[in-house]
Amino acid sequence: MNERSHNRGGFTVMELLIVTIIIAVIAAFAIPSYEKAMTRQKVRRLILTANLIGGAQEIYKAKNGRYWGVSDGADMDATTINAGLGLNIISEEGVFYDVFALIGLENTNFDVHIFDAATFDLQTTFPPPPLNIVCTNTTAMKVCP
Repeated sequence: MNERSHNRGGFTVMELLIVTIIIAVIAAFAIPSYEKAMTRQKVRRLILTANLIGGAQEIYKAKNGRYWGVSDGADMDATTINAGLGLNIISEEGVFYDVFALIGLENTNFDVHIFDAATFDLQTTFPPPPLNIVCTNTTAMKVCP
């Protein structure tokens, strides 16, 4: 019997090992880049949320003569902000929101603070100037624009 007739055309262990190593090297570079890109996208989305809150505060002040704020020091979360400003912010897991406006004093500005303790901390004061958002990385992963 000819030796060639027994060759079934399958892959050798060496070929499978080389393909597995190539896939592992590609994954080693791709997965961290993907995670960083997703976190940057989250930061950009939350910057837009901070600007949304700022716009809602301006509308609230036009209607009520002052910025909205919680006077009794109650815990601030997306639900409280939504109820106070008539927004529909969808709370994200691990992200904390805070809006601070002095009530009873001059009430000329307010702060928006959004942070994810694992990655970033966004802070801004409205007005002036608008869009003055300070983003601080809380990890070595540079995700702030």
